[in-house]
Amino acid sequence: MRRTRRAVAIENDLLITQLEDGHLEVREVYLDDEGEPYYHRYVIHPGMDVTAKSVQVKNIVAKAHTPRVIAAWEAAQALITMR
Repeated sequence: MRRTRRAVAIENDLLITQLEDGHLEVREVYLDDEGEPYYHRYVIHPGMDVTAKSVQVKNIVAKAHTPRVIAAWEAAQALITMR
C-alpha cells in the first residue's frame, strides 16, 4: 500500500512531510565539527507533546494537527487496541 505524502515545510535545515494519516515526518540537518551534514529524523503523531521541539516544528504541528486530525488518530488507535 502506498502512502500519500506532501511536504509542508522545506527550509535549509528542516524538511517536514505530512502523511495521509496525520503523521509528520521531520528531517533536521546539522553540521558536524568538520562541516559535514548529518541528519536527525523522527515522527510526530497527532496529539504528541512537542513542547521540547523547535518553534518551526511547533508551528507546523499546530497547523497540521487540528482537533479533527487528533480525534481521527485517537479513534484509529482505539480500534487497534481493541483487537
